[in-house]
Amino acid sequence: MIELPLPPGVERLLIETPRRRVQALHGIPRPEVDNGIDVVMVSGFFGTKEDFREVMSPLAAGGYRGWAYDYSGQLELATAGEVGYSITDMASDLAELIRQVTGGPAHLIGHCLGGFVARSAAVAEPDLVRSLTLLACGPDMRDEKHQSMLEGLAKLHANGGTIALWPLVKALLAKDDTVMREFWHSKLSEMNPE
Repeated sequence: MIELPLPPGVERLLIETPRRRVQALHGIPRPEVDNGIDVVMVSGFFGTKEDFREVMSPLAAGGYRGWAYDYSGQLELATAGEVGYSITDMASDLAELIRQVTGGPAHLIGHCLGGFVARSAAVAEPDLVRSLTLLACGPDMRDEKHQSMLEGLAKLHANGGTIALWPLVKALLAKDDTVMREFWHSKLSEMNPE
């Protein structure tokens, strides 16, 4: 997988939790501004930790410790039987990550699918959460729009996997941004359809 360049003060980490190894990004505030508060960002269905890399430096400048991570198997193959892929399973992974990297409750920011994961973790273990922010995340997946989207994703995976999205994604990216184009092509090629 191609790695995008990181802004100053952001590092890549491999974190061991009781459930699994987690690939993460960490934004590190300078000691004189570190307020000891963590912000954990949870990506959407097609997202990764990389989606939050540019947010890490401003958070760190404000004294916050930023964290973003990848779901199990998202960009690397998961160990057989390692974890499940339900919202509840992914919320359990999020809770383990919060316990492993923070000194107390964290602010959670969930985008799209990540909103459902973060909300599930917050409901299951409210003592781990300072606040919950949902970005582009509806109240549930039961309405017609979401059902249509889920059916479309199932067809997409049956007819070539996530790489079938490449023509659409390529049209959205700047033609001269070879780094982002290579990253997205690689990401869509390697993403675990589970």
